[in-house]
Amino acid sequence: MNREILTYPIERNQIREEFYFFVEYFSKKGFQFCYVLVGSSWGNKYHITTNWDYEKVSFSELLNKVNYLEDKEYGKLGSDDLFIKFDSLPIEFLFCNDSDIHIKFVETTEIVESFYERWKTFGYSPAEWQHDESGKPINRTRMN
Repeated sequence: MNREILTYPIERNQIREEFYFFVEYFSKKGFQFCYVLVGSSWGNKYHITTNWDYEKVSFSELLNKVNYLEDKEYGKLGSDDLFIKFDSLPIEFLFCNDSDIHIKFVETTEIVESFYERWKTFGYSPAEWQHDESGKPINRTRMN
Protein backbone atom coordinates (compact mmCIF):
# COMPACT_ATOMS: atom_id res chain seq x y z
CA MET A 1 0.00 0.00 0.00
CA ASN A 2 1.56 3.22 -1.11
CA ARG A 3 -0.60 5.83 0.61
CA GLU A 4 -1.42 6.58 4.20
CA ILE A 5 -3.60 8.97 6.18
CA LEU A 6 -2.79 9.52 9.82
CA THR A 7 -4.06 11.71 12.60
CA TYR A 8 -2.03 13.73 15.04
CA PRO A 9 -1.88 12.12 18.49
CA ILE A 10 -5.27 12.27 20.15
CA GLU A 11 -6.52 11.64 23.68
CA ARG A 12 -7.15 8.11 24.93
CA ASN A 13 -10.93 8.65 25.14
CA GLN A 14 -10.89 9.92 21.51
CA ILE A 15 -8.98 6.82 20.34
CA ARG A 16 -11.59 4.65 22.09
CA GLU A 17 -14.45 6.64 20.50
CA GLU A 18 -12.84 6.23 17.08
CA PHE A 19 -12.45 2.50 17.68
CA TYR A 20 -16.15 2.21 18.58
CA PHE A 21 -17.01 4.25 15.49
CA PHE A 22 -14.77 2.00 13.36
CA VAL A 23 -16.58 -1.13 14.58
CA GLU A 24 -20.01 0.42 14.07
CA TYR A 25 -19.09 1.83 10.65
CA PHE A 26 -17.95 -1.48 9.20
CA SER A 27 -20.74 -3.44 10.90
CA LYS A 28 -23.34 -1.13 9.32
CA LYS A 29 -21.66 -1.64 5.94
CA GLY A 30 -22.30 -5.36 6.30
CA PHE A 31 -18.80 -6.54 7.16
CA GLN A 32 -18.93 -9.65 9.31
CA PHE A 33 -15.26 -9.95 10.23
CA CYS A 34 -11.79 -8.48 9.89
CA TYR A 35 -8.23 -9.61 10.52
CA VAL A 36 -6.51 -8.30 13.63
CA LEU A 37 -2.85 -8.31 14.63
CA VAL A 38 -2.07 -7.49 18.24
CA GLY A 39 1.23 -5.64 17.80
CA SER A 40 3.82 -4.11 20.08
CA SER A 41 3.89 -4.05 22.93
CA TRP A 42 0.79 -5.85 24.23
CA GLY A 43 1.57 -8.54 21.69
CA ASN A 44 4.60 -9.49 23.80
CA LYS A 45 2.21 -10.86 26.44
CA TYR A 46 -0.60 -11.93 24.13
CA HIS A 47 1.48 -13.92 21.66
CA ILE A 48 3.18 -16.13 24.25
CA THR A 49 0.96 -19.03 23.12
CA THR A 50 0.14 -17.83 19.59
CA ASN A 51 2.06 -16.74 16.51
CA TRP A 52 2.53 -13.08 15.68
CA ASP A 53 -0.02 -13.20 12.89
CA TYR A 54 -3.40 -11.79 11.92
CA GLU A 55 -6.43 -13.48 13.46
CA LYS A 56 -9.88 -13.54 11.92
CA VAL A 57 -12.23 -11.77 14.35
CA SER A 58 -15.92 -11.02 13.92
CA PHE A 59 -16.98 -7.42 14.36
CA SER A 60 -19.35 -8.56 17.09
CA GLU A 61 -16.30 -9.85 19.04
CA LEU A 62 -13.79 -7.12 18.21
CA LEU A 63 -14.73 -4.84 21.11
CA ASN A 64 -14.67 -7.81 23.50
CA LYS A 65 -11.20 -8.78 22.29
CA VAL A 66 -9.77 -5.33 22.97
CA ASN A 67 -11.53 -5.14 26.35
CA TYR A 68 -10.10 -8.57 27.22
CA LEU A 69 -6.57 -7.45 26.33
CA GLU A 70 -6.95 -4.33 28.45
CA ASP A 71 -8.57 -6.21 31.35
CA LYS A 72 -5.64 -8.66 31.37
CA GLU A 73 -3.35 -5.60 31.48
CA TYR A 74 -1.58 -6.68 28.32
CA GLY A 75 -1.76 -3.10 27.12
CA LYS A 76 -4.11 -0.31 26.07
CA LEU A 77 -5.67 0.90 22.87
CA GLY A 78 -3.67 3.96 21.82
CA SER A 79 -0.62 2.90 23.82
CA ASP A 80 -0.04 -0.35 21.92
CA ASP A 81 -0.38 -1.22 18.23
CA LEU A 82 -3.54 -2.83 16.85
CA PHE A 83 -3.53 -3.56 13.11
CA ILE A 84 -6.83 -4.30 11.34
CA LYS A 85 -7.25 -5.35 7.72
CA PHE A 86 -9.83 -6.99 5.47
CA ASP A 87 -9.68 -9.75 2.90
CA SER A 88 -11.95 -7.85 0.51
CA LEU A 89 -10.49 -4.33 0.81
CA PRO A 90 -6.97 -3.04 0.12
CA ILE A 91 -7.05 -1.03 3.37
CA GLU A 92 -5.32 -1.45 6.70
CA PHE A 93 -6.07 0.52 9.87
CA LEU A 94 -3.59 0.96 12.69
CA PHE A 95 -4.69 2.11 16.12
CA CYS A 96 -1.15 3.12 16.96
CA ASN A 97 0.97 3.06 20.10
CA ASP A 98 1.67 6.77 19.48
CA SER A 99 -1.98 7.69 20.23
CA ASP A 100 -2.78 8.26 16.58
CA ILE A 101 -4.66 6.35 13.89
CA HIS A 102 -3.43 5.36 10.43
CA ILE A 103 -5.16 4.13 7.28
CA LYS A 104 -2.90 2.53 4.66
CA PHE A 105 -4.33 2.12 1.17
CA VAL A 106 -3.57 2.06 -2.55
CA GLU A 107 -6.47 4.03 -4.02
CA THR A 108 -8.72 6.47 -2.21
CA THR A 109 -12.23 5.14 -1.65
CA GLU A 110 -15.47 6.27 -0.06
CA ILE A 111 -14.31 4.57 3.15
CA VAL A 112 -10.95 6.36 3.21
CA GLU A 113 -12.55 9.71 2.45
CA SER A 114 -15.24 9.31 5.09
CA PHE A 115 -12.64 8.68 7.80
CA TYR A 116 -10.47 11.54 6.50
CA GLU A 117 -13.43 13.94 6.62
CA ARG A 118 -14.50 12.71 10.05
CA TRP A 119 -11.01 13.21 11.46
CA LYS A 120 -10.77 16.64 9.86
CA THR A 121 -14.14 17.66 11.34
CA PHE A 122 -13.10 16.44 14.81
CA GLY A 123 -9.86 18.45 14.65
CA TYR A 124 -7.53 15.42 14.53
CA SER A 125 -5.46 17.10 11.76
CA PRO A 126 -5.25 14.17 9.34
CA ALA A 127 -2.42 14.21 6.83
CA GLU A 128 -2.01 12.06 3.73
CA TRP A 129 1.38 10.73 2.64
CA GLN A 130 2.66 8.83 -0.36
CA HIS A 131 5.18 6.07 0.34
CA ASP A 132 7.99 4.58 -1.70
CA GLU A 133 8.31 0.84 -2.42
CA SER A 134 9.96 0.23 0.96
CA GLY A 135 7.11 1.95 2.82
CA LYS A 136 8.95 5.17 3.69
CA PRO A 137 6.90 8.38 3.46
CA ILE A 138 8.18 10.53 0.59
CA ASN A 139 5.54 13.16 -0.11
CA ARG A 140 2.75 14.73 1.95
CA THR A 141 -0.21 15.25 -0.38
CA ARG A 142 -2.84 16.63 2.02
CA MET A 143 -2.85 18.16 5.48
CA ASN A 144 -5.51 19.72 7.67
